[in-house]
Amino acid sequence: FKQKTAYEISLGLVGSEMCIRDRFMGNLNFQIDDDTIYKFFMDGAGVGPHTIRWLTNKETGEFRGVGFADFSGAEIDAAAKLNGEKCMGRPIRLDWQAPSNRG
Repeated sequence: FKQKTAYEISLGLVGSEMCIRDRFMGNLNFQIDDDTIYKFFMDGAGVGPHTIRWLTNKETGEFRGVGFADFSGAEIDAAAKLNGEKCMGRPIRLDWQAPSNRG
């Protein structure tokens, strides 16, 4: 697992398009990186995540095989169509991430 900083893409969206939603990504190859997952979404759905976050073990820092990708507006529907498609030899699991009520 090659960890990078968050992969940020500034699109200058305004209005309702600015609504960003998380997509949970599971069953990921432990060698995955930002560039690979970005290319997976671009090649398969024609959309790229605005931000990619990988979950790691708090104590060891090891990648846990899951992460989150942020999409806006209709992009999330396009990305959802890739659920079950293979990424680096493994069928990726994509689910909605429920909004957090932390305050």
